[in-house]
Amino acid sequence: MCAKAALASDSFFALVRARRAVLGSIVPVGAVAAVGIGVAAGIGSQPGLLAWAALAGWSSLVAAILLALRRYDLRIFAVAHALFAVGAGQVAPAASVVVIIPIAALAVTLILSVMGTSRSFIVTVVAIHALYATAVLLVSVDPVAISAIVVVIAASTVAWRLVSSVIDEISEGERTYRELFGRVPVGLYRTSLDGTILDANEALSIVLGIPRDELIGSDVRAFLEDPAGLDRLRSRVAAAGGAAVLEYRGVLPDGSVRRFRDRSSAIVDASGSVVGFEGEIQDVTDEANRVEALEGLVVSKAELIAAVSHELRTPLTSVVGFLEVLDGNARVPDAERDEIIAVAADQARDLATIVEDLLTAASIENDGLVMVAEPVDIRLAVDAALLSLRLQASGEVLIELPSGTVALGDPARVRQILRNLVGNALRYGAPPVTVRNGKRSGSNIVVEVADRGPGVPAEIEDRLFDPFVSGAGTSRRSGSMGLGLSVSRRLARLMGGDLLYQCDHETCFSLVLPAVERVASSE
Repeated sequence: MCAKAALASDSFFALVRARRAVLGSIVPVGAVAAVGIGVAAGIGSQPGLLAWAALAGWSSLVAAILLALRRYDLRIFAVAHALFAVGAGQVAPAASVVVIIPIAALAVTLILSVMGTSRSFIVTVVAIHALYATAVLLVSVDPVAISAIVVVIAASTVAWRLVSSVIDEISEGERTYRELFGRVPVGLYRTSLDGTILDANEALSIVLGIPRDELIGSDVRAFLEDPAGLDRLRSRVAAAGGAAVLEYRGVLPDGSVRRFRDRSSAIVDASGSVVGFEGEIQDVTDEANRVEALEGLVVSKAELIAAVSHELRTPLTSVVGFLEVLDGNARVPDAERDEIIAVAADQARDLATIVEDLLTAASIENDGLVMVAEPVDIRLAVDAALLSLRLQASGEVLIELPSGTVALGDPARVRQILRNLVGNALRYGAPPVTVRNGKRSGSNIVVEVADRGPGVPAEIEDRLFDPFVSGAGTSRRSGSMGLGLSVSRRLARLMGGDLLYQCDHETCFSLVLPAVERVASSE
């Protein structure tokens, strides 16, 4: 398919180049012929020959105008030439008319054959031959003139059929190219050297969000986030010596910024000069976002490893150190021994908390976490969470929960969530830490853990519940590695609830759990 597409593309642009080349050759040939005929007319003292010099000059002028307008329709040239030839034949010497007009008719027919064999072109051929015949017959109706007309028409017909058959094959390639160009699901384009879009397929109009008719003729700079960077991009393509893969940001008409991958090649003319660019464009925004997300995950996991190493080492070092003190010194006073054991136990609990969060996260990822659903007394769950933190409902932590607050969930997981929330508030927030609310909200029970701290940094607020993301500011306690909130939200959602965050004069995490009545009624 790629080879056929390349051939079709070459055929299409070869046809355009052929028509442009024909007009380009007429300009100098006509000018030289006009000068030569003019000189001959002066030397031979035959002013009537100047009519043919004017015809040659007129042909050169018409071809130059069509080239300037980028109109490569040779029918316009043929009709203009034939009309002028009729007038020139009326003032030129009669003997020259019978010679010049048939030659001109044959030449113009060959030129026109580049346009193909469609009905409109056939009509044009017939019309200009009628004009050339009229030019001859207006001067002479003798057998020589009639014979010249018949011979020219026959020769022109044969020549026209031979050349036009080749052109028809090229035209068929053009049609194949256009059909394939339009069907390819990848955005294809061709631009001029100054950045004007000369051609584009329907897929590109979909990618850029603009109709194809409006796309063609527009400036590619209108779709670049950095229009000034176009020259740099084109330089890279021209220097590549082949296809160059570019990635850049583009702006769509709706103002959205997308990332594009552009496989572009330079278009060169016969002299090797770059005259434009062509290639394919793909919207790789989603792919780039996935890559960035993956890179972010790799960084986060690297940070996790560092955090786990630090957080595990700290309590382990303390526990081992205190045990070694006790093991190696039998004369430690009872009061000091009790204090050492208490501190070691605290460190061991921190270690257990970290390990529990890690194991829970791994179980959730592997769909191996077993949950139970039963009524949970929220006040008892809070007391148990505080006990695991060796805290009581006084001083640093206030409990403002109505008695008899019951929700549906896994008791162990509810305690784990509350322990993480209170632990985070103590670690990063400002006292007092308050566990409150416990009231119904629709068919749910809401428990809030609030503190007077400033909240998480704004730059990570949208990722606060992502795994391995830490909102650490100044920590007053150890045991944090940026996993507790992610685990807590996922546990809450597995129990049919949620975990929400807000910061308005205070930092507040809201644990939402199903009320017992909600589940009972749904059963």
